[in-house]
Amino acid sequence: MNRKSLKKIREKISEYYEENKVKAPPEIDKREFGVGIKDKINYRHISIPTKKDLNKYLVSESPRFISYSAAYYEYPERRPMKKKQYMKGDLAFDLDHDCPHDTLTCYQCIEEVKRETQKLIDNFLIKDFGFDKEKIEINFSGNRGYHVKVRDPKAQQLNELGRKEIVDYIMANDLITPEFKKNGPKPTEKGWRGKIAREILEFVKQSDREKMKELGINQRKIKDLIERREQIIQGIKKGNYDTLPGPETLWRKVLENRKIQLKTPIDHPVTLDASRLMRLPDTIHGGSSLLANEIKMKDLKEFKPFEDTVIFGEKPTKIKIIKETPKLHLKGKKHGPFEPNEEIEVEEYLALFLTCKQHAEPKW
Repeated sequence: MNRKSLKKIREKISEYYEENKVKAPPEIDKREFGVGIKDKINYRHISIPTKKDLNKYLVSESPRFISYSAAYYEYPERRPMKKKQYMKGDLAFDLDHDCPHDTLTCYQCIEEVKRETQKLIDNFLIKDFGFDKEKIEINFSGNRGYHVKVRDPKAQQLNELGRKEIVDYIMANDLITPEFKKNGPKPTEKGWRGKIAREILEFVKQSDREKMKELGINQRKIKDLIERREQIIQGIKKGNYDTLPGPETLWRKVLENRKIQLKTPIDHPVTLDASRLMRLPDTIHGGSSLLANEIKMKDLKEFKPFEDTVIFGEKPTKIKIIKETPKLHLKGKKHGPFEPNEEIEVEEYLALFLTCKQHAEPKW
């Protein structure tokens, strides 16, 4: 990004923070902060003691990116890391996507990530692990996904091994073991075994020939399954899969549907290592100009990331397109496509978005 673009973006960021105060994270004085001007993190090991100090810093320094640690430290500004004296750490998840589609605002991919986020919270964090839903924080990353932080004391005291076990569980890593095959899961069991058994049971009860063909079951086995449906149902209830055609194939299909489809790697380091830094909620993402909104759990389903996070106005603003830009949707409107070297006047929010995405340069 050239110097002029960077200067203009930071001016708008400073103006926004001048008018809009950012909520401090819990126990702010025990958090490490990292900030970025050109990159996501150029400087870290920063301590910001109070909310007042935080907002003053945002206005005066106008960082394009500001992140904070899931970890709580006795001395967050010290280095190397061991001198910080780790106390505890929120359990954090970074759900993201790599979009294969030709657009800067992919509604399809961002909706898929939202569904995975909802599934992570409802089916695993609350239902399976029993974390207090009032202690779960969600925020849009400001670009391509969502961050989830669990501040339940049970989660905060987990060591790296405990965090790894949680990641392995929600991703169903190495679940279909010889022991699993030997002793088939029953619908009454807890955890993954019960999830799998209940879904297989529902499949056998409800599926028609077409659904069975989609799972790769051949015609002979489909005929056998339909004819002996009731016998197979009774077997599954007892954990007996001997009469079910291709049980392992069905088990694996259920896992693919039910496990959390996190980026590979899941941004495992974010969950396993509490010292990793994540976007501070309700701050601007300098790579998109969108706000990393904190979202209440009840509002997640209706949240619209390319509408609800647009914070700049519609003042006519001149830019020069420097990169071929596909059609995109922002703030409920269609924009583009745009060709390189076009000098156009667009709404301010679009000008900032394209400049942050490095598809345009400011002419204002």
